[in-house]
Amino acid sequence: MGTAATQSHFTALTPGTLYALSLVATAGNKTALPVLATAATAPSAVSGLQLSPSSSSLGVSWQPGPGRREGFRLLLREQQGGLVRNVTLKSSVTSHTLDDLLPGTLYTVTVVTEAEGLQNAISKQAVTAPVAVSDLLLENNGSLDTLRASWVKARGGVDAYLVSLATLGSANQDRKLPPNATEVVFSGLTPGRLYQVTVSSKVREQTTEAVATGRTVPDKVSQLSMVGVIDGSAMKITWSPPRGDRENYRVLLLNGTVALLNETVSRLVRQYSFSGASLGLVPGRLYTAQVMVESGLFGNTAQCQGRLAPRPVQQLVVRHSDETSLSVLWSRQRGCGTVHRGLETGGHCCVTEDTVP
Repeated sequence: MGTAATQSHFTALTPGTLYALSLVATAGNKTALPVLATAATAPSAVSGLQLSPSSSSLGVSWQPGPGRREGFRLLLREQQGGLVRNVTLKSSVTSHTLDDLLPGTLYTVTVVTEAEGLQNAISKQAVTAPVAVSDLLLENNGSLDTLRASWVKARGGVDAYLVSLATLGSANQDRKLPPNATEVVFSGLTPGRLYQVTVSSKVREQTTEAVATGRTVPDKVSQLSMVGVIDGSAMKITWSPPRGDRENYRVLLLNGTVALLNETVSRLVRQYSFSGASLGLVPGRLYTAQVMVESGLFGNTAQCQGRLAPRPVQQLVVRHSDETSLSVLWSRQRGCGTVHRGLETGGHCCVTEDTVP
């Protein structure tokens, strides 16, 4: 170098390397004592930094840069900038997993290359995957046409909840709810129908789902009646089907609180007949018929009352008692009812009643 030079540059050096410098002043054939110094080049930053998030961890991988390095330092910061982790790694390490993180949370990962007291860093951001809500329920609360979805909020961060109610044959009902929401009510639904609700925890473009099913209560049958057939030996129950869905009907015949008949019939059936003799029915006694519409675990019951026709009395005998009275005798048939006694004369009728237990 010329005598006026006060600096010099060295190029194509190896990153992260300590160099020894010797500067010697010369004049003619005279040489001064050398001045010695050391200097290090900064290490090169890593390349190909990749972050692989799950709900509770971040997988970090990279490729070392050229040159020398003494080790790596892995820094993890939360969204507000606070330092969460500071991990020292050997120079041969090219990946590391950061565990026990919060779901749905934005983190900044910095990989620092260290050599000779110098550093070079590169950073990247990633969001851990959200987790699903817990204790998701879809309940009818006794309603024919509404369902209530409820849940416990997801742990960690959530931008919004995407809620969708689906069933066969109908368009989905979709809702977008704020992160503090824990329930939503869907109305205008079909009685007795099975529905599926999906609640998605959303953070940026990532979603995690929870699914539950529920069913509305089926509707009751209408125009329910129970009548005796013409010959009085049997009874017939008839009804009109309810609106909505059903899986089957359950037909019951009750004598007070005692069930004499309990049968499941197809959802296509509109009537049910049974013999009075086979069930030991008493003519003239009042019975209660119930038709329950069943759908899943839910049922809805309508009821009516009816009776077999009472049997006529037998061996009717009318006797002359004296000038002013008549005796009427008969044999009572088995059954219940009211006996009407009538006497007609001269266009006038006198009627009395006796109740037969």
